[in-house]
Amino acid sequence: TASGTLSNYHSVETSAASTTVDVTADYYLSALPPRDLQEVLAPDSMALPYFQNLTRLETQRTIALTLWYDRVISRPIDDGAIIGLPGPFSTVADLYRLQNAPEGRGSVIQFVGEDGAYATRPDAELLSDAMDALHSLWPDARTATIDKQLFHRGNHDAFFLTTPGSDELRPLAASPYPNLFLAGDYTQTGFRFICMEGVYVSGMLAANEVLAREGLPRVAVRPMSEPGGAISV
Repeated sequence: TASGTLSNYHSVETSAASTTVDVTADYYLSALPPRDLQEVLAPDSMALPYFQNLTRLETQRTIALTLWYDRVISRPIDDGAIIGLPGPFSTVADLYRLQNAPEGRGSVIQFVGEDGAYATRPDAELLSDAMDALHSLWPDARTATIDKQLFHRGNHDAFFLTTPGSDELRPLAASPYPNLFLAGDYTQTGFRFICMEGVYVSGMLAANEVLAREGLPRVAVRPMSEPGGAISV
């Protein structure tokens, strides 16, 4: 591991014995991502086409690095975000340029990307790549002091990839079981891409299924346009 850079979202291998707890309820709503849901389902459930499709959905693990500096290191002419970088981190942003209220004494640099082809590379190499890119983009980072840093590389948060043909594999909120419902960005939400709005709508759709089972009216889910356009401020 990279000393001083692991966040509480970083997956750490443990040998501790797992504990199983039986929970009984009238309804169950799962917000687990596809791979984690597969692990908790019984084999006979995975034989159903509804759940079999989960195995065909592609997911990707995210990585992120956040650095809090003692002073501003980006240039005033920059808008604070650079997209399309080569290597494991495709995007870097200085939140100092993007937020109304600063989080620290100076720049807050955030790198985000996907493990993908870099999954087998150690943390230290990914961090070195990030720092090389940062020093090239904003040379003032070389002499600035890092107050705090967090590195995120978690196995538990692999997100759904909207690959060609994946729409037909995405499950509806209502499962084959009358008391089990699914929510999450990978379910059928009306959005054909990954976004927080889709996650929010998925929860509403799952809740509506519970209401329907109880004989109560569903709550209207207001349609959202795609992609939505700009919002004036």
